[in-house]
Amino acid sequence: MTPGLPAFSLEDMQLLHHWITRVYLFHEISADDEKTIWSEDVVKIAFQHPFLLHGLLAVSALHKTPVDSQGNRASLLAQADVHMSASIATYFRLLEESALETVVPCFLLSSIYFAYNLATAQVEEPEEPINAMLHCFRLLRGVKLSIGRHWLKLQEDETVGRMLAPTRFLDQFVLPEDTECTPLLELKQLANQLGTPQKDICIEAIANLHTTFVKTTLCSTEKQGHTIIMAWSANLSTEFLDVCHAGNLVGALIIVYWAVLLGRNTAAWWLNGWPERLIHACEKLMTPTPELMKYLEWPIEMSKRRSDRLAALCSVRPSSAVLTPADAITPVKTPPSNA
Repeated sequence: MTPGLPAFSLEDMQLLHHWITRVYLFHEISADDEKTIWSEDVVKIAFQHPFLLHGLLAVSALHKTPVDSQGNRASLLAQADVHMSASIATYFRLLEESALETVVPCFLLSSIYFAYNLATAQVEEPEEPINAMLHCFRLLRGVKLSIGRHWLKLQEDETVGRMLAPTRFLDQFVLPEDTECTPLLELKQLANQLGTPQKDICIEAIANLHTTFVKTTLCSTEKQGHTIIMAWSANLSTEFLDVCHAGNLVGALIIVYWAVLLGRNTAAWWLNGWPERLIHACEKLMTPTPELMKYLEWPIEMSKRRSDRLAALCSVRPSSAVLTPADAITPVKTPPSNA
């Protein structure tokens, strides 16, 4: 063995095999390009940066836990913890250093770590789902601040470029001004009743989320939609995260409405159950104010219709003064895929 290189066991190799053959982190498992990105390209990069490899093995162990038929749950969870602990010990140090040569593996691990944190709910329910999600948001924001100065250089990397391709494709299109998510606009009316500075903070988050909803109507693939959806969470302000952490009900509702979009990604196994978790957590927060429960009716309804396309969440605003009820909602058309 070459001195200085980390040792990986036979169990680790089994986890790597599971990652390559069974684990698909984000999008459709039938998409050949997505499959090669995570099972080949990212793995090649991980061989050069062991902290990233540890991250892959940690997620692989979590993914294997619920489906393992040999009853090795405790062992797999222990492996997941050991690998992720080894990964983030180096990861956080590299984020502080923000060196150009490690910006790509750090960017990749940010996605891995985000998924890992949410995937833990598949084996143990979080006590406070909203705070758990806020923790993930802060992780994304920290990564953005750390590697932001290398953003242009990062996009020149072939693997990262392929990952970000969906957003570049959608940037070619002008957002339709007559498309809206009516329930989200109604939530904005509730935010208008807040005092300052919470009012402005929440309205900004709602406005950005509404833009995200409208952008998803342009998506013709699940990969495009997921990239757009996750971008909203990465761009949240520290002030909004603080408002939510303080227990602001409007802030909690905004996160729940964002989770409606999450529920449309049926391929991301680590997101399973999160819309429902956040809804139930929000219901508990609203126990003293039952009059606000009506704002959860739409997310609850959407959580039961998760197979609907993203475009179905928005409607085209009527252009004439008088329309029949049947004309009130016009289907939103999506552009062709660039695949």
